[in-house]
Amino acid sequence: MTRRTKRQLFGNVEKTIHILWPTRLEYFSIEYGLGLSVNELVSKHTLFPYYTRFMSEEKNNKFFEAMVYGNSRANPAAYLKLIQNITPRLYLCPLCVKEDNCEFGEPYWHRSHHLPGSKVCYKHNVYLLAECPVCNESFVNSSNKELNITPEFCSNGHSLEFVVENKNKDLLLIAQENYSLLNSEMEFSIKDVINKFLTYAKVGQYQNVESTVILYDKLVPEFMKRFPTSFLESIGIPIQREKIQGINRIFQKRERFIHPLHVLLLILFFGGTIENFLSQEIKYTPFGEGPWPCLNKLCPSYLQDVINEVDLKNSNRFAKPRGNFKCLGCGFVYSRLGTNDVQTETYEYDLILRTGEIWDAKFEELLNKNIVYLYEMTEELGVGKVFLRLKLKELFGEFNLNQSRAVTMKQLRRSRIKQMITENPHLTVAEIAKIDPRIIKWMQSFDAEWLRENVKSTTRRLGLEDRRTEFLKTLHGLPRTIKTTRKELKQINPSNYAWLIAHDKQWMMEQLPDTVIRKPIKTLEERREQFLKLLNEYPNATRSELKQLESANYKWLMQNDVEWFSLKQPSVKLNPNKKNNITLQQRRKTFLRLRDEFPNLSRSELQRQDLSNYTWLRMHDSAWFEHELPSPIDKTGSIKPRFTLLERRNFFMKIYLENPTASPKEIRKLSGSNYTWLHTHDFLWLKERQPGIRKNENIHKRRRVINKSLEERRKEFISIRSQNPYLSRSGLKENYQSLYVWLMTNDKDWFSNQLPPIVPRNHKSH
Repeated sequence: MTRRTKRQLFGNVEKTIHILWPTRLEYFSIEYGLGLSVNELVSKHTLFPYYTRFMSEEKNNKFFEAMVYGNSRANPAAYLKLIQNITPRLYLCPLCVKEDNCEFGEPYWHRSHHLPGSKVCYKHNVYLLAECPVCNESFVNSSNKELNITPEFCSNGHSLEFVVENKNKDLLLIAQENYSLLNSEMEFSIKDVINKFLTYAKVGQYQNVESTVILYDKLVPEFMKRFPTSFLESIGIPIQREKIQGINRIFQKRERFIHPLHVLLLILFFGGTIENFLSQEIKYTPFGEGPWPCLNKLCPSYLQDVINEVDLKNSNRFAKPRGNFKCLGCGFVYSRLGTNDVQTETYEYDLILRTGEIWDAKFEELLNKNIVYLYEMTEELGVGKVFLRLKLKELFGEFNLNQSRAVTMKQLRRSRIKQMITENPHLTVAEIAKIDPRIIKWMQSFDAEWLRENVKSTTRRLGLEDRRTEFLKTLHGLPRTIKTTRKELKQINPSNYAWLIAHDKQWMMEQLPDTVIRKPIKTLEERREQFLKLLNEYPNATRSELKQLESANYKWLMQNDVEWFSLKQPSVKLNPNKKNNITLQQRRKTFLRLRDEFPNLSRSELQRQDLSNYTWLRMHDSAWFEHELPSPIDKTGSIKPRFTLLERRNFFMKIYLENPTASPKEIRKLSGSNYTWLHTHDFLWLKERQPGIRKNENIHKRRRVINKSLEERRKEFISIRSQNPYLSRSGLKENYQSLYVWLMTNDKDWFSNQLPPIVPRNHKSH
């Protein structure tokens, strides 16, 4: 087509002519006065209505705008990235060409011949032509520079009256249903179609009944039986490893464009035709229409239709779904498989999932009788013999009920208690009562003598002598190196301690250790003299070192005698190698100003406000700084107790002496946060004390003997075998692993002869 013709038709020289998707139709309609509105031109003379049924409203609008106002060279479908695998070819029906010539004087291209999957004429049932049957010349000009007018002859003069009748019913059906989708005014959305697909899938057992998961392994083979691979490939649907990607896309929750041909094929698979698919009302009722009857014989609504809902479940063993039915009146829940013969099996069930309160009350009433007749009991309760036996075994344990017609309740309950005692011989009456209170209550009422003879009673009450003996064992069993206080003895056995104080106080006071006399409170002058004596002993000590030596006295003076104490303390020593432009007084004033400005801030919050000054004062002026800081507060809001250095050292040594065989790692666990504090603030003392003692004590254990000769190792193993003649191979390996592994690696032949023989396991016969 020339540039002049393009400008006349579409108002754009650069306009590219597309076969299936024209653009700038608004300009075309206005310029040539066709007597058609843009909407009529798009809906009645393009393929737009065929595809829009399967688009969202938003994409539908964009697609319409691309065809009406689009000024792009791109195909509107490609621009919107909606449709794939559409070959831009022109098709004609030779019989339709004849009819057009008779009716209009010339033929035209029919929309219905260019729908995807339409390979035959919906009207004449003959194959459509896309090229000359003689010379194979295509109707589409590849250069796209000329208008494609419907031909009667090819450019080589061959007639196109080549009629081939179609004998495939499915090809004709697809062509007719495509024509119906294009021209029909039926209103439906893709969501409605997908919901109906899901219902059909449930009915055909192609879907998980508890979710919307499609069982493609079952659906796809059935679909390909209806539409074989050769047929699908002939209408342009590729098959890859027996999978149809377009069908999977229909059931995906993500919003994507669905090709109409895939939807049409599924409609034909489930419903036969579009009209039948949309008009036919289908419901998934594997158990028929409700309500359903209650099958509890003891329920007042027995065999009456009172159950309105059924809970559908998947059956792992069977292909059919399983339904659970619950009666709201009595709580009875039964289950059965869905079948085709719904009416005959409405009053039957496979399983009882729950018996309910009414049934349980009647069952308990029957159990209270002296003799239980099993068969009569099944008739009265309305359940099977197998279910009743399982129920009795659940209550009374393993008991041979298979050959029993009648059993006594004493026999059942005695067997249940015997089973418990066999599993745990040390069970008492009270412990059994915690496991099953009903059985003990019944036995105490109707079979108390047997219960006393066969089951241990609760622990007997301790007498005075027993309690005294127990307390003396506790008292003399403690190490003599440790002074035990009364409070610690009470914590070891509080109940016995409290009983003896209440009922045998005089004897108890004779046995208890003396109360700890508190040290007298020192006066102000005594504390000052103690601190001055410490200064004379250590004239070069810094403030932090003085605080570590006598922490309690140092802190007391810091809190209660600040003026005198600040004059007697040694001056703050600064590092001469470090440049410092801020004096001590300036740093103190800065901190006091910050604290006065924010009086409610905690220590951590003050530190965040001025980190450098906070750190400097804590390192170089700790005594004054500690006095000015607010008291530390724990998470509960209470003030944390402060421990002195000596208290922490004494606490650590106490734990160390109480556990003489403990390893350093165990000592660290027992000490807890105190160990962490000492490791941070008093590391040299901790290193001298704790690790050094352990090394000296365990030096003989850590000494390793290396480079043993082969003969020495053999002698050592022979000695071990003579001392432990009954020890198996696994026992030797577990107790003497290093020697065992060395000999097995380096002296395997000799070692294999010396090892004990392998003992075969005794397998139980089944």
